[in-house]
Amino acid sequence: MKNLLWVLMAIVVCALGCAKNDCGGGSIKTVEPDGNPAGYQIKIKGSGFDADTKVRFDDLYGIVQFQSVSELFVTVPNGLVGNVTIVAESADKTCIGRSDQLFTVFGNYPADIPPSPTFIVVPVAPTVYPSDFQNLWQNLSDAGHSILLQGVDGIIDPEQSHENSNKSELLQDNPISGHFFWDEVAKTTDIEVIIDRSLKSGGIKETYKGELILPGSVGSDATLVLLLTSTNDGRQLLFGYF
Repeated sequence: MKNLLWVLMAIVVCALGCAKNDCGGGSIKTVEPDGNPAGYQIKIKGSGFDADTKVRFDDLYGIVQFQSVSELFVTVPNGLVGNVTIVAESADKTCIGRSDQLFTVFGNYPADIPPSPTFIVVPVAPTVYPSDFQNLWQNLSDAGHSILLQGVDGIIDPEQSHENSNKSELLQDNPISGHFFWDEVAKTTDIEVIIDRSLKSGGIKETYKGELILPGSVGSDATLVLLLTSTNDGRQLLFGYF
């Protein structure tokens, strides 16, 4: 009799929650980055998406920009702070896929995370390429954050290249290494920027893949714009020199 009672209780619980939690017909494989404030876009990669796909953050829905059957850009909705579960749904609210990892909605943009744009950048190749990469590159999302790149023959010299910030100790005076190559004829770039914050409390050595992009495509009047994408969490940073 006791076992039967447990079975009945399980049936009732499932009737109330399983329909909402069961997923099929698709998936959410990655969410990049893994945290952002309300109003910021994130990139969701997975499968089974279409132009009518909805994305739910716990019980609130974000604005979806459909990119392809495997990619969505979604704006984090207002009214949430803390860890939430992200679920992709069909037009009739049938679950398509659920993220395995919790997403963090920040109340405010954290000072110790490099400032990023509010939108996902889709790279557009520039019409002008640099004669040299050695410059002070200013973060387009926060003028108080910058990277100074110096070196020879495309190799970034960590003795001369640094990250700087006037708002965060973690982002202040960190050595930068990597390489910066481009081909103006082929319109290709091979850029890797490694910022070593590991000597600071809570810091890591973070690698970014870089691309030169058309300044106007991100609303900038800079001479050149450098898009850096973290290999750690997919967060995008925009830097320009003027």
